Amino acid sequence: MEAERVRSELYETLSVQDPETGERGPLPPQFFYGVSDWKSKKPLDVIAIEASAEVDVYIKTIDQLTPDAGLKPIAPNSIVAIYDFMKYPEDYADPLDAVTVWSNDWLDSYGHSEGAQKYVAHRNKYRVQGSRLLKKPSKSDQTTDK
Repeated sequence: MEAERVRSELYETLSVQDPETGERGPLPPQFFYGVSDWKSKKPLDVIAIEASAEVDVYIKTIDQLTPDAGLKPIAPNSIVAIYDFMKYPEDYADPLDAVTVWSNDWLDSYGHSEGAQKYVAHRNKYRVQGSRLLKKPSKSDQTTDK
């Protein structure tokens, strides 16, 4: 359960949300170079140069610290390890597979789940194809070949 929670948090952290639609999408490659203006749409070649540490020469003394090189890009191995962890294992047992979808009449719905029950009833009855709402065939309408 803990791994699932961490995967979910990583997904939210390592994605960007469209302010208009609320949908989440992948981070652009510029993000991983560690520059502050990763949303700028600059070419990766430019971002890579901006992110690289300048070579400076210092005289080391006992009473002063050497300035940090300020390495910004994330190591490729680190990125791969994180994104591989975010994938669910092939043998993952999805707990949603054990859920039985409501099949009761929406007229019987009430209380805090009324809207959800009506939504499920509608999705069970209709499908959308090419901007058209089509009624799904009922089980009795379907024939099986024997």
